[in-house]
Amino acid sequence: MLRFLVPTRSTGTPAARLLAQRLGEFHPEAELIWLVCDPRCLSVPASSTGPRSVFAASESVSGRRYVDLLMATSEAFARWAVIARVADQLLADAPGQTIVVLPPTVQLSGALDELVSQSGSGALFLPRFHDPASGAVTGGWIPETLVLGPKSRALLHWWQQRVDELLVAPDLDDAVRRDPWASFLDTTPDIAVGGEGRYRVSPWNTSDIRLDIARDGSHLLADGRPLVLAHFPGFDPTEPWWYAPPGETTAMAYTSRSEPLRLLCRTRAEELADVGGADAVDAELQPLPGWSLGPVTAGAFRRALVDGRTPPNPFVSGEVAGFAAWATSATTDSETGLSVVADEVWRRRPDLAAAIPAVKWAGRPRFVRWMWSHGLAEHDTTLAMLPDPPRPARHAASVEPKRYGVNLVGYHDAEKGLGVAVRRVAGALDAAGIPWKPVAYDRTTSRRREGEARDGAAPYWFHLVLTAPDQLPVVVEDLGADFFEGHHTIGLWYWETDVLTPSQLDAIGLVDEIWGATRYLADVFGRHTDKPVLRMPVALEFPGAPGRAEARSKLGLDDRFTVLFSFDFLSIPERKNPGGAIEAYRRAFPDRTGTRLIIKTINGEVFAREREELAHSFADEPDIELWDRYLSSEDRLALVAAADCYLSLHRSEGLGLTMAEAMSVGTPVVATRYSGNLDFMDDRSAMLVDADEIRVGPGHYYPANGHWADPDLDQAASHLRRLRDEPELGQRIADEAARRLRDFTSVAVGRQMSARLVELWRAANLSVPPDVSTSA
Repeated sequence: MLRFLVPTRSTGTPAARLLAQRLGEFHPEAELIWLVCDPRCLSVPASSTGPRSVFAASESVSGRRYVDLLMATSEAFARWAVIARVADQLLADAPGQTIVVLPPTVQLSGALDELVSQSGSGALFLPRFHDPASGAVTGGWIPETLVLGPKSRALLHWWQQRVDELLVAPDLDDAVRRDPWASFLDTTPDIAVGGEGRYRVSPWNTSDIRLDIARDGSHLLADGRPLVLAHFPGFDPTEPWWYAPPGETTAMAYTSRSEPLRLLCRTRAEELADVGGADAVDAELQPLPGWSLGPVTAGAFRRALVDGRTPPNPFVSGEVAGFAAWATSATTDSETGLSVVADEVWRRRPDLAAAIPAVKWAGRPRFVRWMWSHGLAEHDTTLAMLPDPPRPARHAASVEPKRYGVNLVGYHDAEKGLGVAVRRVAGALDAAGIPWKPVAYDRTTSRRREGEARDGAAPYWFHLVLTAPDQLPVVVEDLGADFFEGHHTIGLWYWETDVLTPSQLDAIGLVDEIWGATRYLADVFGRHTDKPVLRMPVALEFPGAPGRAEARSKLGLDDRFTVLFSFDFLSIPERKNPGGAIEAYRRAFPDRTGTRLIIKTINGEVFAREREELAHSFADEPDIELWDRYLSSEDRLALVAAADCYLSLHRSEGLGLTMAEAMSVGTPVVATRYSGNLDFMDDRSAMLVDADEIRVGPGHYYPANGHWADPDLDQAASHLRRLRDEPELGQRIADEAARRLRDFTSVAVGRQMSARLVELWRAANLSVPPDVSTSA
């Protein structure tokens, strides 16, 4: 007798329906049993028909309610544990049967009779990695995919004992909590290993198994044999370019680099759509709004279970309020004196114990402030877990004499747009002879340059802050409120739409004045405040670059007409609009002869899913290339100089530094006629692309009611063709661009900064600094 046990949160998802359909086709004689693992499901309506359902919420695992086990570990761990319990019961009820455990996230392309026969009457698991020559298994097992024959009960009893051991161990490793299959059965009773690639294709091992498309194109081959079983945990059919383990930010293999893998994912997405649903991804299971089944909640709950106390469970009717009260209140032996979850955060962060030793007494306000800032930002806590907000710290006003000069706060060492901007401002201050001191702020995910450590002293009266406006409250928290007392604070801010976020509006209250580097920015911020808002340009000077021929030789580029577009994934790809650039290039050169498009990016490793989406969109077009890597400043500028055209079909730019850089090295620019770039380019110095202003809409980083541009792709394509066909046009544009940038030298910008700073200094009735002309 053959039974299929399918652990799933819901039997109604497209993935579950698709698996049931496939099992009916390939194993019509077998019984399907749903193991429903949603802790909120206890039964089905009496009138329901269809496969039998077993409800995990009705089960006791290791002497504990399933819902308590889930709260103390994770959804993955709880499913892993309950499979052993339910499978053992099924084998006890019908000793001669064989049970195949399959998750609904598998794609079935044929019968599993051969796999079942390989198990004999014992157990068979599918390894993530398997060396056929040595038989070595590494990486653990593919989750929830195994065969259990009549003689598997000894293994299942050992499995349940393993659950018991882990639950009472002093600490449950986070890796085991999230993925118990990765280390399960390291010292196991004997099992059979289903090592054939045609059953094991999964996001863990796609680089370990050779995928091919059959000659007739009708099916896929895995290690030379027809693919039978492919695994899609965490797969979203609306994003068929991303094939990676759930929660991972990198993939073992990328669809953009493998035609068979693209076909595999596309087929999965199409089959899910055919059964009537586009969303086959389970949302994160939340016990309550604002709470997660993360390591802090699980650690606190599990610690109580180990101590013999069973807290109220939010998945049980009647216990919800009790759970919230338990989690947010302090026990008599609390280490922080704040709450159960605060104690767990404290235990998990030994660096905090070193930084705030007296956490229960004098250090408590500092720890609370940490939870409200760093704890939220670093995902150690959530809003629902937080104690009462910290009271604002009171600081004595500075009595030091005020000195003329600028404390320049920003990402001085970061390889990002704001890092470049702060270094340009520093150059303008130097050019104007304005005293200044760097205050390096380092809370950034961007790569940082090697540089000397700098202290946080602020000797001058002016603070000039170049961070994102919505990060200013965090900057205040990090540097301390006393850092800003007694100073005139100017925010030199960038933003890319006409509507500000609530956090940005709050940030306006923390500055005395705002500088916008372009008219566009000054207009945006000026609409939202009565405080002074000035246009203060940024210097647009760049080091010299090699000539185009020399640059191409250095970078190994051929003589094709080369279009370049570059952006940082940290700068929101939807706004940079690489898809628009690609489509305009396609329309410009449909025959794709003698042309190429280079998309130069950085920080794709931080946003691997988005990078893969981009690469997947042109995976079959060899004349479109993605260069996702850091280049030296010399090579990066050489790449800009090597291009025949720089293309930016942005939806909005606060400034548009890459366009100015291209203009400076003689590369003609095709750009959207919208936002900050219009400060330094016009129809003579660039080929501007008309655009409609549209609403941003929902689902973006920016406010939905904000506006940005929708550039005319046909006009952009026409501009590209003209630049290819009329080399003299590109030269005329480049010559005019060089003239246009003369208004943006460090000297010119520094002069404007100096005039404003002296004006403010005098208005405050402070003495005129001896090195500043009274006529400035």
